[in-house]
Amino acid sequence: MNRLISYALGPEAYWLLLCLAARLLALRNKPATESGNEFLGQLGWTVPLVFVPLAFLCFLVPGPGRWWLLLRIDLASLVGMVAAVTVLLEAVKYNDSRDSGTGSGYIAFISLGLAGLAAGTVIAAIVIGWRSRGQH
Repeated sequence: MNRLISYALGPEAYWLLLCLAARLLALRNKPATESGNEFLGQLGWTVPLVFVPLAFLCFLVPGPGRWWLLLRIDLASLVGMVAAVTVLLEAVKYNDSRDSGTGSGYIAFISLGLAGLAAGTVIAAIVIGWRSRGQH
């Protein structure tokens, strides 16, 4: 497979697009509004619960080097998840004591994302190992 297509359809491009979308949504909350803050806070939950597992769909793109792709998914997901959550939560401004809760939200979102990433990595490694077992 062409290397350019591999990266264009790979996890790096996936997370780059998600971070750009998060940035655009965060920019819509300027100046910060109550409903915009709530929306961004709820959207923060979708990063670890929806977008981290969807990163593993990159395995549907055919090509060699499944172990290499797993490493790419893990690294891109780690960086992309932190970037997306940071962008979303930095746009949340209540200008009162509720602003301190964004730090705990950050920790919760990243922790949940890391747990999902670890689970996905274990499952993907088992599948890759199982499939490559018969190829020797």
